[in-house]
Amino acid sequence: MVAKKTTKKPAKKSARKKTTKQAAKKRTKKRSTARKPKKTTKKKATVKRKKRKEPKKGTTRKNRIRSSKFGVYITEQQSGKTVQIPVNPESLSFTRESDDTSQKVIKLGEVNQLGLRKLTSIQIDSFLPKRKAPYTVGKWHNPQYYIDFFNDLQEGKKKVRVTVTSTKITFLMTVSSFKHGFDKGYADDPTYSIIFKQYVPFSYTKIKKRKKPKGKSVTKKSKKKRSSKAGKITRGTTVIVTGTVYHKSTGGGKSKNLKKAKRRITLVSVGKKYPYRVKEGWVAKNSVKKA
Repeated sequence: MVAKKTTKKPAKKSARKKTTKQAAKKRTKKRSTARKPKKTTKKKATVKRKKRKEPKKGTTRKNRIRSSKFGVYITEQQSGKTVQIPVNPESLSFTRESDDTSQKVIKLGEVNQLGLRKLTSIQIDSFLPKRKAPYTVGKWHNPQYYIDFFNDLQEGKKKVRVTVTSTKITFLMTVSSFKHGFDKGYADDPTYSIIFKQYVPFSYTKIKKRKKPKGKSVTKKSKKKRSSKAGKITRGTTVIVTGTVYHKSTGGGKSKNLKKAKRRITLVSVGKKYPYRVKEGWVAKNSVKKA
């Protein structure tokens, strides 16, 4: 009998399959145990809004109340408290004057000498209603509230900004005059008249007096005395001459200079620059004095 040779090839194949299966299981285990990466989510971009700067107390020409409707607002400059006139006045009057003066000129008559512009003033005449009505504007208050407000501005010498909306009118002013009362015996709605006057900021400094230095005598500067005017000097008068002598009475050509020279006037030419004639020539009035 012939023995057949046996081969172990199929066994090897099964061993290979086992090893591959085991390796695959290990891989899956490792994958399962590994932490899953977190999903990255894009954050929405947040836009930071800038905070609006709160206006300073009071109002300026740039930072003032603006509205398309007509209204009169009064703002205290220091505290920023604003009050609107409850009833719009029938008319607003502005006074702008200049400090002109008139003078009389000979052969011309009266002329106007222009001066600088005076301060602007605004006058408001209206009434304060006791109750809110269709003709009132803004926030309504009791009449006594407005009276106390105006009195406080005047007594406290406070500066206010008067603004007329729907126009370009705005001035820094003070309360110059405030009157209130009753019209025709009707006490419910008191009437008032207020005048605001323009305020222009200014400053001044005190001038200190200079103290005299101690221990030093301060001597006044001696003023040189001018030669006395030659009054009633005529031909033949004896005089003392100190100055320049000229050939002509009009000043043409210098002759010489004299100093305290005693001379006698020989000629007098009235109206000339050098009216007195001496021995050497013509001299001026201020160069001559009586001997």
